[in-house]
Amino acid sequence: MPSNTSPWLIVVALTMIAVYQAIDLLYKTHVARQLDPIFLPSTVKYNYSGHDFPNRVPLRLREAALTTEWAPTGVYGLYADDDWRSLWPPGDRILVHLGPHHERFAIAMYQQLHTLDVMRIAYTAARAEALGHPGNATAYDDLVDHCLRYLQKVVLCNADPTLLPAIPIADTGGYAAESDGVTHRCHDWTQLRDWVKDNMQANAAAAEAETGR
Repeated sequence: MPSNTSPWLIVVALTMIAVYQAIDLLYKTHVARQLDPIFLPSTVKYNYSGHDFPNRVPLRLREAALTTEWAPTGVYGLYADDDWRSLWPPGDRILVHLGPHHERFAIAMYQQLHTLDVMRIAYTAARAEALGHPGNATAYDDLVDHCLRYLQKVVLCNADPTLLPAIPIADTGGYAAESDGVTHRCHDWTQLRDWVKDNMQANAAAAEAETGR
C-alpha cells in the first residue's frame, strides 16, 4: 500500500534527528571534558601561567576505608613528636613541583596535618606554661585562631556522612556519639604520600644535577 507521507517530511524528520544527535554529542563531549580533571587528571594539559594550573595533584586517588579505633595511650598523643613527624614524607618542606617551570605547591592534606600539629604544640606549651609571655605576645593566639577556622572549613568541605551510633548516657537521659569501630570512606592517603615523596625526590635529584653542572 503506497505511503501518503511526503518525502520532504521525511527529510525534515531525519534532519531534526541528525541535529539532535549532533547537539547531544557536543554536550556529552563538553561534560566529558569537565570530568577529565577528576577521572583522568593526568591527561589534562596546563601551561602553569597565571591561574592556569590544576586544582588537584594529577593523580586519581583510590578509594580506601578507615575504621576508627581507640589508640593505645601515647600513640599520636600530645607529646608524641616522632609519631606526628612520621605522617610527613622526609624533608624540611613538603612542597611539590609541577609544570615546565617547576612551580611549587603545598598539599592540602599535609597543610591540614600541620594545622593540627600547631594546635597540639600550642596546647602542650600552654599547659606547661612555656609560652613565655601572656596574651598574644608569642603570636600563638592568632595562629591557633587561624588553625581553628581552617579546620572548621575543611570539616564542612568534606561533609562526612558516616552514621555514628548514638549511645545512651546512664542517669543523664542524653546520648553520646560512638565513633570507635565505625568505618569511613576515604581516599587512599598512602597513595598520595607516595606520589608526594616521589615528586620531592625527583625534584631534589634534578636540582642536584643542575647544581653540579
